[in-house]
Amino acid sequence: MLFISVFILKYFQQMPDFNIDLTGICTSILIGVLVFLLGFYISKIFLFAEKINQVLYINIFKDVNIIEMFYISVLSAFCEEMFFRGLMQEFLGIYLASIFFGILHTPEINIKGLFYAAYICGIGFVLGMLYIQQGTILAPIIAHFLINFLGGISLMFYNKFPESKT
Repeated sequence: MLFISVFILKYFQQMPDFNIDLTGICTSILIGVLVFLLGFYISKIFLFAEKINQVLYINIFKDVNIIEMFYISVLSAFCEEMFFRGLMQEFLGIYLASIFFGILHTPEINIKGLFYAAYICGIGFVLGMLYIQQGTILAPIIAHFLINFLGGISLMFYNKFPESKT
């Protein structure tokens, strides 16, 4: 996905900007933390969202340590943002890029998956707006990294200490 994105962007000479200032970094961090907190809150309110988190933990993150979670979060944020914001959003617009972002992150095809896809489309839209507002691909990469990393760490912590569940 990353290779294809970079190849197409270089071919069309439309590589996204990688310059970011302190305000952009702070905004990206704030957006990333707020989106993570919203997702954490949603997973505690809706039972099916908690089940999706448990499936993610069991199938993907069960044997992952914090260092590996860091690398996974960096790589996925960079690759996905280059593809969805740097490529798709540049050529198809923010709405279609956000819809594809949601669809490709949907864990199951049913009414619960549809709700989850809508939520992820919203996150894609927020990341797309961050890209537009800051004018640099690093802004959504930073926010996306924080969402993934904090989410992964919370899954690891929450599932390793089941007695802390309320």
